[in-house]
Amino acid sequence: MPTSNNPKRQKGGEENSTPSTTASATRAEEENEDIITTTTQRINRTFDEAKENTRRAVQEAERELPRYMQIVTTNQEQSVGAVRDTIENYLESQREVTNFIQSFWKSYIDNVLWTPTRRAIENYAASVSNTTDATVAAIRIYNNIIYANAEAVRLSLEYNRDNAREMSRVFVNTAKQLEKI
Repeated sequence: MPTSNNPKRQKGGEENSTPSTTASATRAEEENEDIITTTTQRINRTFDEAKENTRRAVQEAERELPRYMQIVTTNQEQSVGAVRDTIENYLESQREVTNFIQSFWKSYIDNVLWTPTRRAIENYAASVSNTTDATVAAIRIYNNIIYANAEAVRLSLEYNRDNAREMSRVFVNTAKQLEKI
């Protein structure tokens, strides 16, 4: 009958146990313990390396934050500047159009239609002003949307971090319970 490699069975006092099989079983048990210890050390080292890699990646991202923030700030400044220039150019062109209309038609307006035309020019100037106000409001809305999205991303990252911690805690507790089984 072949001898069993199970150390518990051998300790139980099998009738066929000999000193060499007991020593062999002890060596096998020590080898198993060494393998488990080595595997545990490798696993722990792997997790420690992953944790260190994560820490380095986060530190690198944190170092890059000022640059990213500067890019966002510069982009917003350029957007605001471009909108300002566009509005100023639009207003200036409308002023020139209005002045042209006034100078070109001045004699006709003075002689025939002064009052209704003046009202039409005032209405046109008012519509230009309304268009400008709407453009500025749209820019404010756009910026508010950007800020809201940035805030939503920040909150999402915070919730993900908290959820990951909670899941890790649950996994560790589950592993501890499984270890007791």
